[in-house]
Amino acid sequence: MGKSIILDALVKREDFWLKSNDEQVVESSKKASSITIENLKSNSNLVLSMRKPDFQRETNQWDVNQTINFIKSFIDGELVPSVIFWQSPSGMTFIIDGAHRISALRAWIENDYGDGRISLNFFDGDIPQEQRNAANSIRKKIKSEIGSYEDLNKKLIERNSDPKIKIDPTLVTRLRNLATRELDLQWVSGNAENAERSFFKINTQGTPLDKNEEIILRNRKKSLAIAARSIIRSATGHKYWSDFSEEKQETIQKLSIEINKLLFKPEINEPVRTLQLPIGGQASNTSSLSILIRMLGLSDDVKIGTDKKIETKDDHDGSLTIKTLERCKKIMNVISGNESCSLGFHPAVYFYSERGKNIPDIFLGIYRLIIDKEKNNDREFYKNFTKSREKIESFLLHNKNIINQMMVGIRSGDRPEKIQNMFEYLVKENNYRIEDIFSYLNLKGSVVSIKQKADGKKFSNETKSSAFIKTAIQTALKCPICNGYLEPSMSVSYDHFIPIRDGGTGDEENCSLTHGYCNSSMKS
Repeated sequence: MGKSIILDALVKREDFWLKSNDEQVVESSKKASSITIENLKSNSNLVLSMRKPDFQRETNQWDVNQTINFIKSFIDGELVPSVIFWQSPSGMTFIIDGAHRISALRAWIENDYGDGRISLNFFDGDIPQEQRNAANSIRKKIKSEIGSYEDLNKKLIERNSDPKIKIDPTLVTRLRNLATRELDLQWVSGNAENAERSFFKINTQGTPLDKNEEIILRNRKKSLAIAARSIIRSATGHKYWSDFSEEKQETIQKLSIEINKLLFKPEINEPVRTLQLPIGGQASNTSSLSILIRMLGLSDDVKIGTDKKIETKDDHDGSLTIKTLERCKKIMNVISGNESCSLGFHPAVYFYSERGKNIPDIFLGIYRLIIDKEKNNDREFYKNFTKSREKIESFLLHNKNIINQMMVGIRSGDRPEKIQNMFEYLVKENNYRIEDIFSYLNLKGSVVSIKQKADGKKFSNETKSSAFIKTAIQTALKCPICNGYLEPSMSVSYDHFIPIRDGGTGDEENCSLTHGYCNSSMKS
C-alpha cells in the first residue's frame, strides 16, 4: 500500500451521544435518498450539519490510487456504494458508513488532500512533510487523470458561454456527471445506541477495522485511548479531550506534545541522510498507533483482553489521562531528551536496522526495561549499564542483522520481553557472543548473518541508507564520560571539564557534551 492520504479534516467529528440520551427520536417525514456534488461543498446545509462519530477511526486508510479510483468512478458514472447516515435528535447528520467516500469527494471539491486550508486549520498548521508529499502526489495525478474540480467547473462555465466549444468525449461525460451524478444514501433509524451498534456491525464486515483502531474505538473513554490519540497528532486535530476542564486540557496537550517530540521527531525521510532519527519511527497512524497502545499499556500496567476491552475506569474529568501521560513521559525522559536522568539512547544504534528501518520491538523492549528499573528503584542497573555501554553498543552495531533475524523467530507479543532480557544479560555479563544471547533467551536455530542481495544495478533507498549509517556512525559524537554514542540534537547535557567549584569557567574550551545521566550521576 502506498502513502496514506490524510482526509480527516474534511468532515468534523462530534459525540453523537451528546444531548441525545433523554431526547425522543423523531423521524423526519422523508429523508433524502441521494446527494449531489453541490451538497458536498463547505457552505452547503448538509456539510454544515454533517459529522463523523468522535469514536470513528481517522480518515486516513486510503492511499493515492484508492482515492483517485473512487473519485474517477464517481465522476465517470460507475457504480459506487451507498453512504449510510443517521440523524441525531440535535439535528446533526452522522456518517455511519462512507466517511472515506464523502471525504474523498470533499477533498476533490476543496483541493485539500491533507495540506489545504481546511486541513491547515484542523491541524493547527502542523502538517508533517510526509503528509504534504502524499497530498502533492495525489494532486498531480488528479490533474493529469481526472482534472481538478475547479478545472471541470470552469469547463462547464466555458461551455455555457459557448455551446459550440469542442470538448473531449470523456470530458463531456464527466461534465454531465458533475452536474447530475448522485451518491445514494441509506439511513439508520433509532437512537444513538442503535446507531453505534450499526456502526460496529458495518465496520467489522467487509474491510474490517484494524485491530489497534478497534481497541481505540471500543475504549474511547479510557485514558489510554485518549492519550494515544492526543500523542499521535501532537495534540492537533480533533480534541478528544475537549469535555475536560480548560486546565486539564492544557496539561494533556502540553504532555502530548512533549511525548510526541521525544518519540516521533524529527521527521524521517528516505533514504536516511542523518543520524537524527525519530525513536518511534514515522508518526503514521498504521504503525505508530500500535506502538502507542503497547507502550501506554506497559507504563499503565494494563492488559487488553481478547475482546479488545481495557479493564480500567472511564476517564470522566481528564485526571486519569494526565496520569497515563505523566507515567509515559517519565519513562521517555530516561530514554531520550535533555533531563538529568536521560540515558540518551542513540536512535541509529538502538532503534534502527542497518538498512535504516525502525524496529519498534527493540524500542518497546527498552521501554519495558526502564519501567521495570523505575518501578524497583534499581539505580544500580543504570550505573552498570553506563559502565558497560561502550561494549554493548559495539556489540549491537556488529550484530544488528542477526538480532533482527532473531526477532523474526519470536512471537510478536513476546519480543519486547525478550529484548528486555537481552539487555539485562548484556549489562550483567562481561564476556558474551551472539550465540550466548540465543542460548540465554532459549532460542533455537543456528546463528547465521544473512544479508539481502540488491536487485538490479541501481542503488535502492535501503542500500543508500545502509551506506550512510555505516559511514556516519564512524564519526558520530561520543560521550567523554561513558564513551557511548551521543546524538546532541535529541539528548545532551553540558559538562564543565573543570568544575565550577574548582575554578572552572563557562568558556567553550571548558564545555563538553555528555549524556544527561552521565553528567549528573557518573562523574567521580
